[in-house]
Amino acid sequence: MGLLCRSWGFLRWFRWILGNIRTEHPTPFPISFDIQAAFPLSFYDEKAAAVLTEKTLGNPERHVVVFHEFVHCFQWETCERELRKELEIEKQQRELNNFSWEIDYPFPYNDDFFVRMTSEMVSFEDYHAKMKEYLKVTDFEYLVWQEWKEGFARYVENLMRGELKMDLKRNTLSPPYDRVSFYELGSRYVDLLVEEDSTLGSRLDKLFYTMALYVSQ
Repeated sequence: MGLLCRSWGFLRWFRWILGNIRTEHPTPFPISFDIQAAFPLSFYDEKAAAVLTEKTLGNPERHVVVFHEFVHCFQWETCERELRKELEIEKQQRELNNFSWEIDYPFPYNDDFFVRMTSEMVSFEDYHAKMKEYLKVTDFEYLVWQEWKEGFARYVENLMRGELKMDLKRNTLSPPYDRVSFYELGSRYVDLLVEEDSTLGSRLDKLFYTMALYVSQ
């Protein structure tokens, strides 16, 4: 993969695809010209796809983010759908017909205890144990889900950035907190866990259960 990235051969191939193979289908929501995302497509048998445009590949900074979206496709195709079935937040938000809960769930980012514990965090394990005890079930699930899904994608993205001698993508863990704060928390946590157990880098279901402090896996 490192050689592929250094050559950028896949980018030339992708541009050829964009220019020569086209198909049109209805979209589930308006698609912006500079979209850079991954989600399942109904006309693709609900398989996940990285949805990108030529503008996405306009500079090297965005090139690496392509891999970030590919990670989400990998998550979906390996274990994400099964993991979702176990989440109370997934069941709850589906009943509310809120299929965009990963983006707009009302997490208590300004809660005093959450802010203090996140700002003063020393041990990931201790932090998650206290968050699991303090937060309501769906709030804790949201925290872990974002750490697992976006944190792992950022972890892989930063591996690619390191390979290409690019600046790593980092966020400062200080208030005000928001959804992107979990990307940073998750990336750091994944880095630590994979260093302790290398199998977690490919066993994404096991990684999720470890991050969520499940007793049995």
